Amino acid sequence: AEGGNLSNNIHQTFVLGQQHGADFFDKDGKATFTSDGAVAAVKQYIDFMAKDKIIAPGNAEYAQNQSLTD
Repeated sequence: AEGGNLSNNIHQTFVLGQQHGADFFDKDGKATFTSDGAVAAVKQYIDFMAKDKIIAPGNAEYAQNQSLTD
């Protein structure tokens, strides 16, 4: 995971959000980023680094493709 990479963060949050039942937009196209499922997804992704140490905490600073060269 590359925490400094916006597209990676969006992808990870979307995947986890789907697992938590989140829809990021309602039927009218309005953002629902503060829904319970979306918030749970962001928290889980952060916890993977900060709490659970499943992802190395240093990865939070990685930029695009930096993890491939370290």
